[in-house]
Amino acid sequence: MFRFLTSEIQNFRAQRKSINLLRGMSDHALADIGVSRGDISRAVRHGRG
Repeated sequence: MFRFLTSEIQNFRAQRKSINLLRGMSDHALADIGVSRGDISRAVRHGRG
């Protein structure tokens, strides 16, 4: 149980880091990688597809 919680916390932190990184990118750079600003959270959590 503890390992599961630790893993979930690590995943959450990694996702937050990725979301913050993407939010710092320009709209043009996001478009280059196929992600719109409104889809950043979904793209990080579930992939672009």
